[in-house]
Amino acid sequence: MPSLGKYDSSNPRVLTTHVAQARYAGLNAVISSYWGRDSPTARRLPLLLSAAGHQGFRVAAYYEPESLPTPPSSSLLSQDFDFLHQLSAHPAWLRVDGKPMLFVYNMGREGSCPAVNRILAANQARFYLSLKVFPGYRDCQKQPDSWHQTCAGVLQVQRADAAPAS
Repeated sequence: MPSLGKYDSSNPRVLTTHVAQARYAGLNAVISSYWGRDSPTARRLPLLLSAAGHQGFRVAAYYEPESLPTPPSSSLLSQDFDFLHQLSAHPAWLRVDGKPMLFVYNMGREGSCPAVNRILAANQARFYLSLKVFPGYRDCQKQPDSWHQTCAGVLQVQRADAAPAS
């Protein structure tokens, strides 16, 4: 049994301890999964922001509904981004170049340039946006602020205007 008891990401005491542990490990931010306004993650993200804010720590969201076999409609995507943008006013929200950071896992059925266009349209340049790479992502006419890839639990982020890593 873990010393904190069973994991409960809705428990402020657990979140406060986890943020302290992340800081002790040398981290300065975490990325929190987000599955939409009606999901448990929408209720938990403000709790994590509160725990992080009290400790000078930062949080970004990882928008994941785009990974579903049927991604959200453009309207729902815009509504979700509106909600996240309201949350991003919290001082603990991670910022890059003055904008709130938002990661998007865009690898559903539409891992393609049209999906990138739809996501960028919903973003309305509010977030510093990082999309997950997919085959041919560099060929998209429109580009997000950065692209990311995960490998063995490590998230790698590269600005869209940067040269490919060798």
